[in-house]
Amino acid sequence: MNISTNNDERTKVKTVLDTINNEVLAEARQAAVDAAASCTPTPVVWVGSNGTRFPEPEGMCGNAYIKMPMVNNKFALWCKKNAIGHKSFMGGWALSIPHNGSQSYERHVAAARAFAAVLTINGVKCAVHDYID
Repeated sequence: MNISTNNDERTKVKTVLDTINNEVLAEARQAAVDAAASCTPTPVVWVGSNGTRFPEPEGMCGNAYIKMPMVNNKFALWCKKNAIGHKSFMGGWALSIPHNGSQSYERHVAAARAFAAVLTINGVKCAVHDYID
């Protein structure tokens, strides 16, 4: 094999890996969108200082994201190389979860869990991190 043949083979492998990773990412994003849409948050009522009640049908405000370790995680390295996500506080790589514009904590968590489930099924080490605003 000469050098140009080796480069051609590397290009083919890279193209296949890009295609697979893009498909996994698209599937995870769609699972997140579907999970957020099918989630029914628990409504809350906020009470103002004057006693006025404010119902919030979307429940508590919050967010969730996916965190992946960088060590031995080819998908996380691929995401970093392709500018998908960002460096996570306290190490690793983080991916934001697509949502429908809602600030609902429960919708975000449902979406993140669905996203993480697709990644896990495809052999990607990851965890869901969430917080209430």
